[in-house]
Amino acid sequence: MTIPATTVTDADEVAAQWYSGVTPTSSLTQGDQIWDLELLEAHTDALGSMSVDRLRLDLIILTQSCDLEHRKVDRLLTSPMYPLGDWLRINPADLFRLEDIRRGYDPSLYLLPGWPSAQIEAAHPDRIIDLSDLRVIPLVTVRTAMTTGVPRLALSSPAREHFSQAVARTFMRVGLPIDIPSFDLKRQSEEELSLTEVPLGETSLPLARPLRVGRRPYLRPGTGETYWMVVTKGQSPALMGAGLSVPDAIASLGDQFMLAREKLAAGDAAWSWLKPHLTR
Repeated sequence: MTIPATTVTDADEVAAQWYSGVTPTSSLTQGDQIWDLELLEAHTDALGSMSVDRLRLDLIILTQSCDLEHRKVDRLLTSPMYPLGDWLRINPADLFRLEDIRRGYDPSLYLLPGWPSAQIEAAHPDRIIDLSDLRVIPLVTVRTAMTTGVPRLALSSPAREHFSQAVARTFMRVGLPIDIPSFDLKRQSEEELSLTEVPLGETSLPLARPLRVGRRPYLRPGTGETYWMVVTKGQSPALMGAGLSVPDAIASLGDQFMLAREKLAAGDAAWSWLKPHLTR
């Protein structure tokens, strides 16, 4: 069951729903944010020469909590996080994409709300996670850093599950070399018909009064195919049928007509407009 999100504008009130404090001995979990973690990063140039840089990064843990709890891993998968202001300085066009990022439309990025009153000053601003930048670091590196008191903050439930879903969405995407052509259908002209009977499988039901319908072709530009819809005119609720040809669409309308007749027989007054077509 999906619970509608409540709109809250106070940053500290939002943060109270998102974050929970931790101690140096608290278990690591997915979504834990760690600031100012010192790492060594090796680089190889075009000539094969290797150099090592000493970095300090702010990271969020992507590894699943269950793997951490049961000690199934000795390395952590992480992504860097940046204060939103720093990110926009390098990526100014993202200012107009922040709402799309917040809604999850860009699976490579994730937004975390700021916590203005947090004891960890680095947690005060909003932050952005670059899920396309993956860093694998030894678990012992993080555990050692915990003993030195590096700043750390955890996500609380259901924010942790929300972040977990974003991580899964990033990794589960499958790019196809050739995708199915678009079903962006373009409606063509409409022709009005008058049906004196509706199909019932291999037979048909004669109508006491002709049924006015509109026959609508829809072009699929990507393939040049035409799909058809037949819909009743001047009645509410309307009946409609669809198919790959006009006979298919009319047959579909016949199926819907019979379902509506059964509803009418069961006492559904919404379909009382069928009566003149059924009674001679």
